[in-house]
Amino acid sequence: MKPMITLIRWHLRQLAVLNIAMMLAAIVYPMFTSDRLILARQGYMVVAGLIHSGLMVWILGRSAPRGPGFLYSQGFSRDQLWWSTWLATVISGAMVSVVVFVVIISGLRSWTQFHLGNPWFPLMGTVDADVSLWLFAFYLLVLGPMHYFWVRCRQPFGDSGAGWLILMGFVFMVVGALDRSASSITPVAWFMHGAGVLMSSLSVLSCWQFHRRVEVQA
Repeated sequence: MKPMITLIRWHLRQLAVLNIAMMLAAIVYPMFTSDRLILARQGYMVVAGLIHSGLMVWILGRSAPRGPGFLYSQGFSRDQLWWSTWLATVISGAMVSVVVFVVIISGLRSWTQFHLGNPWFPLMGTVDADVSLWLFAFYLLVLGPMHYFWVRCRQPFGDSGAGWLILMGFVFMVVGALDRSASSITPVAWFMHGAGVLMSSLSVLSCWQFHRRVEVQA
């Protein structure tokens, strides 16, 4: 357990600047957005989640010296390195989601919108707080395929570019599911969401196995 905690702390230090920037955005955006905070209708929030996830995976997926690649020479097992990397990105997504939750549940968003002249506040109050849970679920959904991309690219066998095609297809499917869910939940949207959850779960398990054969750049 102690090596895992050490690794997670190391990864979080690598992500510190990015996470602080995203948490600041998670404070400002809900405060000054007058529309109802429903994730499927908040394009900026979805794009920000994708960018944050992609940058985290890129930072921790690099294997150059002086960066995360340093850890591969320190005696940690490949399983410890993979799960600590995964958990660090999940924790980072949770941190952003918690900030959104606190801004809403504390009344800060309601107070700001009331003083900006939004007639729906303070009547709406904390009704939008569930968007933070959906945001965290979104992080969990997209992080698996994003990690799969860099793990697949580091494999010693051919066809390493397949990870890119899988990632792009997955992102288009998730965005399409959110678009269909913006107005109403249809059977097609439910099917696309279910397929996304299944594919994300398989990506995480595949990363766990493939990471044991990752080639580290010298």
